Amino acid sequence: MKFENLINKFKSGNKLTRAELEYLAKKSPELYQKAIRILEERKVLEERLRTARTKEGTTEIITISMAGVQKSSGDEFEVTAKANHLSKAYAAYLTGKEEKAESENITIDFII
Repeated sequence: MKFENLINKFKSGNKLTRAELEYLAKKSPELYQKAIRILEERKVLEERLRTARTKEGTTEIITISMAGVQKSSGDEFEVTAKANHLSKAYAAYLTGKEEKAESENITIDFII
């Protein structure tokens, strides 16, 4: 896999496989560390959204999370990747809520 394609995949908000993360760690330890931080933030956001009790609570959680993106380091990779990962996590949460309303038997697992 080309390094640039891997970076673009991650920046667009898509998760990387274990092999891709290992490749990133070898090619660019600095970007790997940034990616891990972003994935950890995404995981925290997903958990906070799952435990939110109200629609207003989820709106507040995503608003605060996205505001934190703008206070980031200013690094283009980090800002773009973080914004896209948090947005995708929120979209997955909303999709999961809609599906759950249709059928209580559906569970959504988030994997990092």
